[in-house]
Amino acid sequence: MRRIDQQHRWTGSSDEWVGHQVIARRELLRNNSPVIVSIGLPYEQGRHWHAPFRIDGAADEPVLHAASGRDSVEAIQSAVKMIGATVNSWNSDGAITWHDEHDLGFL
Repeated sequence: MRRIDQQHRWTGSSDEWVGHQVIARRELLRNNSPVIVSIGLPYEQGRHWHAPFRIDGAADEPVLHAASGRDSVEAIQSAVKMIGATVNSWNSDGAITWHDEHDLGFL
């Protein structure tokens, strides 16, 4: 069951998130340890679309959120922006890289 609260946080367990079909994945590195970003297949809930995303390896627990939009494209665009803001907030020291670059490729 897909469960999103009013703040667009995933309210199910991390194991339940596994049920989302991953449509995009990016592996970043933080001090030679992987930080995995996954975006799930957008789905419609009520009048909005949601694009779930998960970030593993950058915090003590996986980050499970969803971005919303008026259609699936806008939900994906919002997810990419939210991922970028989240990862950049952890990267003040510049330790997170993508293909040896400090530009992580998120909007």
